[in-house]
Amino acid sequence: MRINKISELSGGSFELFLLIKDIQSKTARNGSSFLTFSFTDGTDTLSANMWDMQIDSLEVSAREVAFVSLEGKPYNGKMSYTVERIRPSYPSEGVSVSDFVPTSQIPPETLYDFCISRIAKMENKELSALVGRIYSDNREKLLHHSAARSVHHNKIGELLWHIARMLKLASYVADTYSFLDRDMLASGVLLHDIGKLDELSTDEMGITEYTSDGCLFGHALLGIEKVRKYAKELGTSDETVRCLTHIIAAHHGTRDFGAIAAPATAEAYAVHCIDLIDARMYIFEENLSKIDEASFSDPIYALEGTRIYKPKKN
Repeated sequence: MRINKISELSGGSFELFLLIKDIQSKTARNGSSFLTFSFTDGTDTLSANMWDMQIDSLEVSAREVAFVSLEGKPYNGKMSYTVERIRPSYPSEGVSVSDFVPTSQIPPETLYDFCISRIAKMENKELSALVGRIYSDNREKLLHHSAARSVHHNKIGELLWHIARMLKLASYVADTYSFLDRDMLASGVLLHDIGKLDELSTDEMGITEYTSDGCLFGHALLGIEKVRKYAKELGTSDETVRCLTHIIAAHHGTRDFGAIAAPATAEAYAVHCIDLIDARMYIFEENLSKIDEASFSDPIYALEGTRIYKPKKN
């Protein structure tokens, strides 16, 4: 059966165009070689095996569009897919890599402009100058970068999508808790993940990998270094730099989850909570779109193995 999207897959045999994100060569228990493919249709991803096959026997390679014949069968309570046949797409078939690149649901330029408008509204001119300069100098990277390799906000432009939604939440939080420093809170949101520009690399197909510095140091430390560098150039006061970089150091909440320090200011704790809410809501949003009403998802590792439920509408 010919289909267009991964979401249309079920049991049986199907054919569709997919972008190959990755191909891994593996060895089965009986010693035979097989391949594991990671595919995307621009919205969803799919893992499938091709048995008794070696990479050098393929006509296709990673990061190109292929025409794929798949067979789906139930295995351990979920669908498992096998690649039956795979070939390159032909120019006459009218498909290109750009058709399959996952991107933010809101254009990155729109998200960037939203962030810049919030910076312009800051009453604290020291913070406005610092955050604005960092955003201006890193505009092209911000427009392109994802926020993660997997789990959440892992598409082109979704680092800004994550930040923009956090900014909206931060506004509501600051309205509710008036003792918070509104500009410091917004600055912390805008810069809490700025180190990801150096921790990760996102290519033109939206495939994200860790850099050497990302593996060695992590985005919190890299973000602190970037902020301190700009602050030194601009002559930003020590206390402003101290409070802002503490937010970056503490935004993961606890050391068990990668924080350099526990949140010790109200703004740092608020950024941590807002960050967690948006990351978790993204996971819910992505998974709810894939299941029927009155049914459960598969266990979700990022939610401690929870099988989320989609209520039935009246």
